[in-house]
Amino acid sequence: MPPHLVQHLLDDMVWIGDNPVLSSIKFVAFSQTRNLLGQEFSLIIYDCRQQLHLESLAIVSGTLKAGGAVVMLVNDWQTWHKQPDKDSLRWHSATYPVSAVNFRHYFKQCYHQFFATLSPLTDITYLKSLLTNITLTKPIVNQRATAQQQAIIEQILLQQAKYYVLTARRGRGKSALAGLLANQLNAEVYVTAANKSAVNILQKFCQKKLQFIAPDQLEQQLTLQPQQFAQSWLLVDEATRLPLSFLYKFSAYFKHILFTTTLDGYEGTGQGFQLKFMPSIADKQQHFHLTQPLRWAEQDPLECFVNKLLLLEKAHLEIPDNLIPPTNIQLEACSQAHLTTNLAELEPFYCLLTQAHYRTTPIDLRRLFDGDQQQFWLAKQQKQLIGGIWGVFEGGMQNKLLIQQILQGIRRPKGNLVAQLLCFQQQFPLACELRALRISRIALQPQYQQQGIGSALIQQLIQQCSQQSSKHNGLDYLSVSFGYQPRLAQFWQQAGFELVYLGEHKEASTGYYNAVAIYPLSEQGQQLCQQARQYFRRNIGLQQHSLSLYFGQMPLDWQLRPQDQQSLKNFAKSHRTFYATLPAIQRLIAHTQDQDLALLVNQKANHSKKQWLALMRNKICQYV
Repeated sequence: MPPHLVQHLLDDMVWIGDNPVLSSIKFVAFSQTRNLLGQEFSLIIYDCRQQLHLESLAIVSGTLKAGGAVVMLVNDWQTWHKQPDKDSLRWHSATYPVSAVNFRHYFKQCYHQFFATLSPLTDITYLKSLLTNITLTKPIVNQRATAQQQAIIEQILLQQAKYYVLTARRGRGKSALAGLLANQLNAEVYVTAANKSAVNILQKFCQKKLQFIAPDQLEQQLTLQPQQFAQSWLLVDEATRLPLSFLYKFSAYFKHILFTTTLDGYEGTGQGFQLKFMPSIADKQQHFHLTQPLRWAEQDPLECFVNKLLLLEKAHLEIPDNLIPPTNIQLEACSQAHLTTNLAELEPFYCLLTQAHYRTTPIDLRRLFDGDQQQFWLAKQQKQLIGGIWGVFEGGMQNKLLIQQILQGIRRPKGNLVAQLLCFQQQFPLACELRALRISRIALQPQYQQQGIGSALIQQLIQQCSQQSSKHNGLDYLSVSFGYQPRLAQFWQQAGFELVYLGEHKEASTGYYNAVAIYPLSEQGQQLCQQARQYFRRNIGLQQHSLSLYFGQMPLDWQLRPQDQQSLKNFAKSHRTFYATLPAIQRLIAHTQDQDLALLVNQKANHSKKQWLALMRNKICQYV
């Protein structure tokens, strides 16, 4: 191959994996593949010899040029499903890589379905052949809109809505449409995206230079000079990659906004854009969807393979016409082994989770297939799935030293999300010792919501788990973690759960505070629930939380108690957070009248966070 063609190909290929092999080939780590959005490649070498990173595979497959190829590298195809998968460190509680037998078996099934004529090759010379024969011609950029794109552009130019949402799967021309639209707008046009390179294609289709502003910089400018953007358009590329708080902020200041994105949930905020943000602007938006692939043919085997692998083929489940009363819907326990070997039940269950939960991502799919400590419940009507619950077992820890280290903030082992939170944030080591089931997901078909069915399912779950609690090694409590909204909190409280925790900051993916509620199943569980509830209500009023007035007990308890002394000690001498310790610090100030300490608490903005925390810990050390 001539040297200039070799260089052309090297510039047009990318190696995805853990470690680069050749310095001459562009290398991108799995964790950085989101930065490839907006770029295109003729050859993608996907190195999954050490791990199978599902999100990156989905993303890079959408960057392939027409006539290009994706090459997957594995150690041994025959035994691949038995080999340790480093990706398990993200979704399994083990601290070392474990095999992902279930998902890799499923991967092989999908591969054989769409690439039956391709046999895995063991000879590296195949790569040399591929380098020789791969398409090297640069694709010609067609600056003209397709009929489908033009129809959408004409609708947007009527400017009948404030917001426009353009969705499509990869390779349908979302960015191209945005660039073509910008050409025809008689207004100032700004562009923002999580990564500036993502707007490369958009700029190719726009003859005028577009003004790119990074999302965080735009958020700051909107705060300082909001009038500057009042008559302007904003194009938000790959909107699912941005925190919802940014999207809400942008929506308040621009005359018109075009949001372009995929809705497959394998990047950014998962389903947060579709399930949280879009409903919030529903009365002021127009939604358009591109379906025609431009970079590959309809039913392209690679795209079909990825969609099948990520269970994206069924966007919506079929719903029976006649709904029956909630009392006739039964909740059936379902093991992981049964669910992952029965695609007819697995696919609608995962689809249901994806429709109902903004956090659902491919990591959840991997966890569903091969994660540990899980139990599932399916709610059916006449054999039709209409709801489901995904539970994760927590607690039951017997290592007293480890529990003490969790309490002090020295250790944060994987798993046991709520159990560790109650131990660390609220100083209840009992939460780690007791056995619990965390409700990771609960989902209902939209047609069955607001009818009391969700509450009925929770009551059935409580009944089933209560029966287990009376047995040896039974459950002591149920827990749930959710983005706080009054209606959601009311749902769980009406089911008998007690709210025991509110996070300090709103989460980027939801725009809501993380909340935790628990339900007692045993006598010890009742003790934990009562103590956690009292702790929460006693302290939330002194944590300077924006929701304090809704939950704090009145009058405020200013008495410095032993639990406050323990909180101060763990802050000064260990790694307890300032947020968790603030109520005890407030009581210490009231008790000692230490004005220097009071002044230091309010000087957080005058120091770096690390420096300020060191000063705070040293000051508290004087009292413990």
